[in-house]
Amino acid sequence: MLAAVDVSRIRASTDLGNVPMANAFQRAGYVNFQREINMTWD
Repeated sequence: MLAAVDVSRIRASTDLGNVPMANAFQRAGYVNFQREINMTWD
């Protein structure tokens, strides 16, 4: 939908372990450009 209205940039994210979603992004032409690490302590 966004590509159809000529949006210049579309970003998305997924967990590193979510291989099916990462593969879907790759098939759609997304480029890996950054990594994010979230840490929590008790």
